[in-house]
Amino acid sequence: MINKNRGFTLIELVTVILILAVLAVVAAPRFINFEEEAIESTHLATYAAFKAGISDAHMKWLAEGHSGPVEEFNIYPGSDKNIDMNASGWPAQSWTGGPEASPKLDNSDDCRTVWNQVLAVDSPQASQGVDKEYQAFYRVSRKCKYQLVINPTLKVQYDSNNGTVTHIP
Repeated sequence: MINKNRGFTLIELVTVILILAVLAVVAAPRFINFEEEAIESTHLATYAAFKAGISDAHMKWLAEGHSGPVEEFNIYPGSDKNIDMNASGWPAQSWTGGPEASPKLDNSDDCRTVWNQVLAVDSPQASQGVDKEYQAFYRVSRKCKYQLVINPTLKVQYDSNNGTVTHIP
């Protein structure tokens, strides 16, 4: 009886290792980008929700027959999401410091409150610093810029003059 050892030859092992290495080189970059893609997808969903919230607030202002500024405007029935609407019917601020004849978005705190009041409670929040998901900045002419803290290249801009919400890639 002849005793034969069965096993892989060196060439077979090298071939398998080479195939696995090529697959790893091709597949790894696709898996590495998952985190970046997830962050961008979440940002785009937040942008869409903010844009819809701005539009909803304006539509409710129109449906209720308003034609000028409104203070403590309740955006969502049954919630404490109140916001001051400007003369054109767009969210301008959420300020509880007393009556204001014509609410206007004119500082970073107004930008922060518009973001936080328009979006749902469990949505990404904005602050003037970097302690929340988005950082709020006031721009010129009653415009806000919201920048994602973990990826500052992803931004949203809101123009309270006409309600335009744009994604800035």
